[in-house]
This record gives sequence, structure tokens and C-alpha cells, in this order.
Amino acid sequence: MTITRTTTVLFSILFATHALAQQASGAADTGGEVPLGGFPGCHLVPPKDSCDARIACTGVGTLYGNTGTDLQAATQEGSIEARNELAKFYSSKQKAQESLAKVREDAQKSTSDGGKATSSSATRMIASVSSTSAEAILSGVQILSREVDPKQQTVTVEVGVSCKSQAAAAQSQAVSARSTSPSSSGTDTSGAGRAGSGAEEYRTPPGQLSTFKQTTPHADDF
Repeated sequence: MTITRTTTVLFSILFATHALAQQASGAADTGGEVPLGGFPGCHLVPPKDSCDARIACTGVGTLYGNTGTDLQAATQEGSIEARNELAKFYSSKQKAQESLAKVREDAQKSTSDGGKATSSSATRMIASVSSTSAEAILSGVQILSREVDPKQQTVTVEVGVSCKSQAAAAQSQAVSARSTSPSSSGTDTSGAGRAGSGAEEYRTPPGQLSTFKQTTPHADDF
């Protein structure tokens, strides 16, 4: 009986130790989204398709009523706030580089593949952020999601920008320039003119507003 109790206690200790180790490992694993210190609501998104510069920011709008018009106004407010935070990141060069350096430092402590990828990504971004303008970045912003909470009277909007969204925005601008030039003719049917537009306007649900979240299709591919 004593042996059984002793075995149970030892097993409990080992289990607790293992759980704590997993928690510590999870805290050090920076393979997921990593907050960008100094820029509230902004985080570095894991690299994808050889693109390091994947950043998402959130903004919060206030619901002053329960109508579709109120919802759209709050969505626009949240979107503007999120874009402003993203613009601050690319405008505050030194602060942005310091934030990325901290991300790199923390990621280097991780032995996971995700941590190593984040460290390499942050290093490359430190080198490129100084030559990237906020104006250029904002042209490729896409809305990723909208979360509505009538009880808290808030609408939280997440926007993102990446190499892919930037390329889509540049292509869209080129198509637009060609379509407005005197020598252009016909209508663009390639869909490039719509690339990078994201989901500026979500459909307003019928009836009284309730708590819900809408995500742009293929949001992780921004």
C-alpha cells in the first residue's frame, strides 16, 4: 500500500514537471504570431511563401447603435485605427527595428523550427524596414477579419500586409493606370484590378446585432 502511494506521488510529481516543461517550451516557441512591442495590436505573422514581411494589426471601433449604419461606421473606425498602427510601425524606423530586434532575441532562445524561422524573418525585416515607406505599405493592406461585440459596443478589425498583398496592390494600380490612359481600350477581366481590395465592406446581418466574427476567405493567404 505504501509503495502504491509512493508511486502515485512520484508519478504526480513527474507529470507536473512535464506539464511545466511544456508550458515553458510553449512560451519560448515563437513560431506563431509574435507581438511587436511598442505597437499595440500589431504582431509579426509567420513567414509564408518566402515572404518575411507579414504583419497584422488590429483596431477597435465603437458601436453607438444597433443598426447596419452604426456597424459600418464602427468597422471603418476600427479599420482606420488598425491601419494607423501599421503606418506607425513603418514610419518609426528606429522603434520598429528595436521591436524586431527584441523579437529576434526572444526567438533565438527557442530550439524549435518555428523559433528559428521567426528569428531569421525578424533579421531580414530589420534590414528592409528602413527602406520601406508607410505610404507604400498601406496601398497593400487587406482586411482579414471583423469581430462584433454589441455588449462591449466594440468592433475589432484586423488588417494585414505582406509581400503578396503588396504585389497584388501594385498589379491593381498598374491595371488601373492602363485603363485610364488614352490609349487603353476594353475592360480588364483578369481580376487583377480587384486584387488587394480585401473586404472593406462586410454584409450586415439582419435583425438585432449579436456577437459574431467574420473572417475574409483565405485570410491567411494575404
